[in-house]
Amino acid sequence: MEKQTASLHLVSAFLAMEPTDCVLSHARSLGGGSVTVDVQRFVWDHCISKAIGKCHAPYLKHFLKKLILEIEANRDDVLDELYELYTEFMTSLKVGSGVGLVGICLSHVKASKVILSDGDLSTLSNMKLNLKMNQLSTSDDEPESSQCPDSFEPAQIGGIRTEIDIVSSHQVKCLHLPWECASEIELQGSEPDIILGADVIYDPLCLPHLVHLLSILVDKSKSSQFPRAGCDSAIGNSHDYSNRCNSQDVEAARDRAGNASPTKHPIAYISSVIRNANTFDRFLALVDKANLTVADLTGTFQPASLLPYMQSYDRSSIRLFRLSSK
Repeated sequence: MEKQTASLHLVSAFLAMEPTDCVLSHARSLGGGSVTVDVQRFVWDHCISKAIGKCHAPYLKHFLKKLILEIEANRDDVLDELYELYTEFMTSLKVGSGVGLVGICLSHVKASKVILSDGDLSTLSNMKLNLKMNQLSTSDDEPESSQCPDSFEPAQIGGIRTEIDIVSSHQVKCLHLPWECASEIELQGSEPDIILGADVIYDPLCLPHLVHLLSILVDKSKSSQFPRAGCDSAIGNSHDYSNRCNSQDVEAARDRAGNASPTKHPIAYISSVIRNANTFDRFLALVDKANLTVADLTGTFQPASLLPYMQSYDRSSIRLFRLSSK
């Protein structure tokens, strides 16, 4: 009888769009103190799955985020369905585009928004072609351009490209955005949940522009209209490089590295190979000066063994870092 009452209260609270903390309190009561796998299945079957397309989307996103954080804070397993649905609400922004492969993958896993940007117009044209080859529609308009002075050539900062992957309803938008021209006005409205970058820490001339861009994107003072959810204690156990950090510290960091799940503020994840220790130390110094923290997640999140036939590709050298606002 108590279990039936707890189940009824949980469903009723969710349908009434009670504050998420209240709904989670009912979920804990149903699970005897925690949100067990059985409770997650109940929530999915009787609340979330029936609310898709009917429930106020910001509320559902907020609830999913808090629910996942609650479960992970207790180091319990999270249903795949919860992760997959939350992904559909996420805005993912990636710096460093190349051919746009990561953006294509994000769109296929139904990321909420995807915008591919680059500082080179020819790269943008090639990116659009790749998108069409992968059955993704793109805007027919000419790529939007930043207000960067024409006299500033990309080669002056190493010619590094930028890709912002943010996806909207099955259409991918291509945006011209050199790093050196990035500004809060330029990025207004993006409000990413997660920022991604791959192999972008190698040109010392570009690093100040890269760090400036990242500092804008993970600025915790920028909030969306719906409050960002999270549990401050849910993300932890990572090796912090915000102070007195150098490449030797990074090489020594193999202890537990925290959680890559939904967080209270935008988070950047940078995958890179450290080719030059001095360049990486320069990056760390700029990050610290920008009031950002760096954590090495490599020990916890090993790279997947994709393309196993490529034996010449040394995956052991790939490092994964998390950047967040202090």
